[in-house]
Amino acid sequence: MSDFLKRIGQQAVKLAGGGSFLKLLLYSEVQDGVISADVFFQIGLESRLVHYRCAPPELSDLIYEFWENGDHKIRPRSWAAMRFWVESGRLSVHLIYPEDFDPEETLHDRRPRVVASCFPLTEVDYSKPDGDGEPPDFAAFLEGSVEGLRLQTEGHQNIWQFGRAERWDFDQNSGELVFTFPDKIVKAPAQIIGTFDGTTSTWLWAWANQSIDGVLKRDALRVLEYGKEHGIARLTTAKWKADEMDGWRMTALANRICSSNGAYRGPAGATLVFMTFGEVQLTKRA
Repeated sequence: MSDFLKRIGQQAVKLAGGGSFLKLLLYSEVQDGVISADVFFQIGLESRLVHYRCAPPELSDLIYEFWENGDHKIRPRSWAAMRFWVESGRLSVHLIYPEDFDPEETLHDRRPRVVASCFPLTEVDYSKPDGDGEPPDFAAFLEGSVEGLRLQTEGHQNIWQFGRAERWDFDQNSGELVFTFPDKIVKAPAQIIGTFDGTTSTWLWAWANQSIDGVLKRDALRVLEYGKEHGIARLTTAKWKADEMDGWRMTALANRICSSNGAYRGPAGATLVFMTFGEVQLTKRA
């Protein structure tokens, strides 16, 4: 893949929130002195909503530069439209040439047809063409949350050897997270924030998980309300494509919003359960 296409892909992914989407389409049409470029993406596996973003000038300029100069395989000014498609981490680029256009169609005919073919049985939300709903300072807030959790974790490691327990247990009835060591037992009240499924690479918020008792997802619900208040799709979409680090980010965010004492990731088969916990109590073993 050429450097042009790599850079175009990076900017398109960034526009869609950095990789938390299921499918992404960048559709662009170019002719001498004129360019149209739009990004469409779907976040949740069960969502029928497709988000729309108008390509910013830096992305449009990059596409136009690619059209004007070509690369080692593509002749300059040869194509008329580009369909840049990403699904489940796999990328494909389809260039459409002027002779392939239906002379009876215009851009306003072609673009909806292409979108419908890529996202069948969905509805496009055109209400936020210039942003993904995340405030400009949210990324910094999220990074700060991760750093804060790292420092908390270091403190627990130094004080009671957090992460070195012989076993861990979580009782949904009592809501207690329990770590068993050779010389002590450590207990703390806990909240389930969400789960990461390694077989499908998806994150599921606890507030959307019917198998979790309501009292154990109060903090997850607070994150949902935060997401609604600030218009952040990742916090209000029940299930979306993710990696394990996304689970840590979301849990660190919950830890910060709810002023918790730390976080733990407990394995349960292919699923990782992400929790936050409160005040820690240490008891010596006899």
